[in-house]
Amino acid sequence: MKENNTIGCLAFCDDFNRKYTELKQKLPYHINVIDELHIDENAHSRILCKLLQCKNPVSGEYEILQSLLDYIRKRTKDKTFDCIKFSNPTITQEKARIDLWIRDYETGYATILENKVYNAQDQEEQLSRYIQRTKDDGFSSEHIYVVYLSRTGEEPDEQSWGEYKEDFETRYVNLSFRDDILQWLKLNVLPEIRQKDTYLLYAVKEYVDYLEGEFDKRNINKKMNKDMNEYLKKALGIGHDVDNNMVLDKLTAKREEVNTLINYIDSAINEVKDNIDKNFVARWKDSDAEIIIKNAVQTIASDLHLQPKVHFGDTTCATYMYIAFRKPDWELSIVFEKYHNHDFFVYIGLPGEENVNQHYVDLKKFIFNCHNYKREHPFGWEWIDDYNDKPEELLRDIKNGKFKNFIKERTEKILKDIEQQEVHLSCPQQS
Repeated sequence: MKENNTIGCLAFCDDFNRKYTELKQKLPYHINVIDELHIDENAHSRILCKLLQCKNPVSGEYEILQSLLDYIRKRTKDKTFDCIKFSNPTITQEKARIDLWIRDYETGYATILENKVYNAQDQEEQLSRYIQRTKDDGFSSEHIYVVYLSRTGEEPDEQSWGEYKEDFETRYVNLSFRDDILQWLKLNVLPEIRQKDTYLLYAVKEYVDYLEGEFDKRNINKKMNKDMNEYLKKALGIGHDVDNNMVLDKLTAKREEVNTLINYIDSAINEVKDNIDKNFVARWKDSDAEIIIKNAVQTIASDLHLQPKVHFGDTTCATYMYIAFRKPDWELSIVFEKYHNHDFFVYIGLPGEENVNQHYVDLKKFIFNCHNYKREHPFGWEWIDDYNDKPEELLRDIKNGKFKNFIKERTEKILKDIEQQEVHLSCPQQS
């Protein structure tokens, strides 16, 4: 029975989408630069980061950040958010893979903002890892807050919290882009921007207009939205003389059917991604890809006067490329690892790191900007987003030469950091 409902729901969605597309094409001409750039989740985070970093040149106050905190305080019933104090915050985007990270080492407060504007799935214990990372950075648990930026109010997966869900019950808020971020920018931020701050004013106006378009809330959408509501009621057999309670029941039932369909679609998407990834793993180890990478590494090594060793391998959960760059007195290892769950990472370290000297540990703190570096991560770590969840793009760039430049730039940066610190990397003694 449920399968029949799902098939019927598919047909309903097809009809609904045809009507929606027909009306959308009749809308008046409208242009928005952000629309034309087809931005992704990271771009939303960059925009919000730049806004939150905005600082009054006279008072030194982070006015937009304060505005967001004021909005959250009014939005939440719990008063715990009243405790947050920021005086000299560090506001970063994609640092340690955290979408937006606000840390104030003077007041001891930190806030994690996780961006899910396009309903990306939560990774395994994602929020838990970010909370732990913030604690490792010197913040106590009771001074850490979590803001989940959902698309339309979706909650994090239970597993994403790990062991922290209960502890953060009063220090967590869900803000949706549709109902919160858009309204906050439109009603709280825009009216307070000084007219002389021309670029900021127009940037926020453009972003507000973009979000209104994303959720069909522009003024030019009003007639279309009314027509779509009428079409929806007609398709569900709801006449104008039907009792409102019955209308609500029918709409709720249809929403449940659509949610079931979404679950099936998500399952199918994951299956296709797995197939793409398995195909990639097989092709990653093809002789042509291996030769291309080895040649690229040899070129880099020649430029940097290093002696490289390249090794390809495969485990139950990942395919990796191990590069050891050697000089007479040290060996620096870089590991590019492609996990079968679509993540792509690059690690840096030394073989047998448990035996390395304190100079190397100090270097790790510098390179990864982590004052509380711990040895749970055997190679230290640096997260790379360039090819995350894009296996076909990675393989293409291996063959067209872009990946060679990617490796070279990363290697040169790491070696430059080492040179600037004048750190002597001694190889551990082999037993």
